[in-house]
Amino acid sequence: MARKWPVFQCRISPFLKGVYQKLNRRLGQVLIGGCLGLWLSISLMPVSAQIPSSETEITQLQRESQIYFERGKYEQAARKLEKIIATLTASGTSEQVNLAIAWTNLGNVQLAAGESQTAIKSWGEAIRIYQDLNYQKPIPNLLISQAQAWKKLGLNLQACAAISQGFKFDANYCQSLNITETSIIELISDRPDVDRTTYFTGWRLLADVFQNLGRLSESQIILEKVAQVATDTNPSATFLSLANTLRNRGDLESDRQSLPKFDRLPWRCESTEISEELENKFYQPALTAYQKSASKSQNVGSTLNQVSLLLDLNQTSDAENLLTQINLNNLKLSQDKVYAEINYARSLACIEQLKSQPNWKQVQNTLQKAVQDANSLKFKSNYASPIALSYALGNSGSFYEYLADRNSQSDSLLANKQREEALKLTESALYLAQPSQSPEIAYQWQWQIGRLLASKGDTKAAINNYQAAAKTLEIVRRDLIVTNRDVQFSFRDRVEPLYRELVGLLLTPAPTLPNKLVINQSIQYLQALEIAELENFLQCQLLRPESVTVVDPHAAVIYPIVLKNRIVIILSLPENKLRYYVTTLENHQELETTISQLHDELAEVGAWREILNPSAKLYDWLIKPLQADLQQNPQINTLVFIPDSSLRNIPVGVLYDRENQEYLMQKYAIAVSPGLQLLSPKPLQRGSLKLLAGGISEPLKVGGINFPRLPQVNRELQTISQNFSGELLINQEFTPQKLRQAITANNFSIVHLATHGGFSSDPERTFILTYKNLMRAKDLKALLINNQDAKFNPDLLVLSACNTATGDRRSALGLAGIAVSSGASSTLATLWSVNDVKSAELMIQFYDLLQKNPQLSKAKAMQKAQLKLLETEKDPYYWAPYILVGNWL
Repeated sequence: MARKWPVFQCRISPFLKGVYQKLNRRLGQVLIGGCLGLWLSISLMPVSAQIPSSETEITQLQRESQIYFERGKYEQAARKLEKIIATLTASGTSEQVNLAIAWTNLGNVQLAAGESQTAIKSWGEAIRIYQDLNYQKPIPNLLISQAQAWKKLGLNLQACAAISQGFKFDANYCQSLNITETSIIELISDRPDVDRTTYFTGWRLLADVFQNLGRLSESQIILEKVAQVATDTNPSATFLSLANTLRNRGDLESDRQSLPKFDRLPWRCESTEISEELENKFYQPALTAYQKSASKSQNVGSTLNQVSLLLDLNQTSDAENLLTQINLNNLKLSQDKVYAEINYARSLACIEQLKSQPNWKQVQNTLQKAVQDANSLKFKSNYASPIALSYALGNSGSFYEYLADRNSQSDSLLANKQREEALKLTESALYLAQPSQSPEIAYQWQWQIGRLLASKGDTKAAINNYQAAAKTLEIVRRDLIVTNRDVQFSFRDRVEPLYRELVGLLLTPAPTLPNKLVINQSIQYLQALEIAELENFLQCQLLRPESVTVVDPHAAVIYPIVLKNRIVIILSLPENKLRYYVTTLENHQELETTISQLHDELAEVGAWREILNPSAKLYDWLIKPLQADLQQNPQINTLVFIPDSSLRNIPVGVLYDRENQEYLMQKYAIAVSPGLQLLSPKPLQRGSLKLLAGGISEPLKVGGINFPRLPQVNRELQTISQNFSGELLINQEFTPQKLRQAITANNFSIVHLATHGGFSSDPERTFILTYKNLMRAKDLKALLINNQDAKFNPDLLVLSACNTATGDRRSALGLAGIAVSSGASSTLATLWSVNDVKSAELMIQFYDLLQKNPQLSKAKAMQKAQLKLLETEKDPYYWAPYILVGNWL
């Protein structure tokens, strides 16, 4: 019953009773936090006779503010502290330290009340005062507090920058993706100038920030090191963070192996088969870490996360037993208590769903309590914490949405009533979290309203809300690195279904075909999904050059859109003519099974007979419906596919026309694109082509991987290089440094790399082998775009001898990531490891055709080279793996 729920992060306790530390007389008696977020006590120095009552008054105000805080009455606590600040400000420079303490306490109150931005400003005032006094010791503590607030706002780069400022390490670590384990461990060493508890709290917070940024390996390294060297410094929080990181790594791996998701009902729990490998590598260690966290202190967050993970692992009985041990009444009123109540209710609902006669009363009561507590988080007059209340109301709406779906067949009247309640609650949640202020929350409620309206049959209003949700999601995704963790790590749950549901609504089966506007909108949303997935992979924004649908009058663009029980195929012909077709499936699994069978057989030598059946089935689904329209446009000689879902993992040129007994590649030149919006429309400039060729022929062991010898690489590179001016780098010469030098000195139009490589949806497993190094997608981007003044974007990047990762349903995403991040107009690569003799033959033929036929497009040159190889090799294993990504001209 796996479902991706927000997991609790380590929450730094805002206030603890003070411990005093004597400082010199000028500074007075001040508490410098041995732990982040302490309640700092004010110790007044003698003041002038004109205000004899101030000392007593301030002491009383301080005591009252602390009492109010401990009772969760944040508005009253803040008012008392604001009075202290006003009094101390009026007293002049003699009370600057105590003024800084008051600002610090006010920031802590504001953070507890959910006022993160205001808290950051208050701590900033305290930092300014200490800097004016040239007193540095309290500042790291305050910067870590600011980092905690930035993280709560989802602004993780700002959080990282605050930590780097507090600990005085290079802020480039916040954006660099090349931090090694050694460099991290070197950074984590005791700092005598920073309080020990503050120091390791900061590192734990940095690990949480890295987790939010998708840098899970680095997060794990930091937490394991902190757990090792700081056993006396809040180990419960360390193990909680470590468990969350391990769990996120497991979820990410699980997503790579899972089918696409076509719809989403947040409170519906679904059984998911988790591989033994993932369970042993990530989930069981995460459970152990949760248990250690809970054993070190009464940490409700650890226990709740442990319960939800047990449910993911289908260990329902253990989860139910553990859930009964949780007492939410012991939690102090705060945002975190509201979130704990919501998570408790979700786990309880998941358990009840498995029962033949579920009892929803306790779930409803817990959600009502969450709404009540969120309403009680008053900070200003008539003002409740909007985010916590929005989450409580929105999740209550999600619960009623689930009940309505569950009862829709058995009791339609009850279902309609529950649907109306869900709609009312969700609209209230959206009112509190407007897209302009909280887009990462708002899009979820807009989407939920769309689902509810669709279930009521109001398709037009549903589409409007879906489109609003997609627009809001674009705001969230403008900077993926700043995005909320729930969006970043749950792409399959929180992004993909939104677009697929929206396209499904736009293309709802109807007596009349959709009009051109609707078809174009569907294409735009499909491409938005493709771009979102690529940006999620690359962790950066992609530029959108001009569309190229009208550039080539001899090309047709095909958009196969995979929906729940059908494939919608949109054909874009020259002069902006659109055609629309539908292939109905028994279920989506039928498509996935066929693709998987074809993919597996293609990678086996001699399996060409077994290939024909799944290949012909896909041809009938994808090509046969539009065959007549293609034949009526005889000028079309190139098909450009924007493949969707698992279709990206197969070379479409191998689709087999059983009737005419020929492959699609024999009829048309083929290219694929991750999205036409990403293409540069310029054709290959044939004047004087300059070639940078490099590769590895020797056997190597790099990164613990044994790479076999590629004996034909020398011949391939030597022969190709004879026809072009340029540079050749083989074996020891083929290093990142040598490549960088060559690229800096020349402007190559073609970069040909004949070496081992791998494509995966995991950026760390997407690589190209250089001599004793694995070059990742981000490294290739840095290499090929060498400076801001003179961007080097080759017309063609060729990656020979690469292959896609097995067991990874999104592995072709790695190839698309390489293609886009390299900046090359076109990328030619292989989808599986090929015979290097035949690869050399095909590549030599391809370049010979390009050189001798200036009018020939890259796609047509590749088609002719493949046809030449097909004359001697019937088996698609040899000629089919080559795929041209990007500009085909």
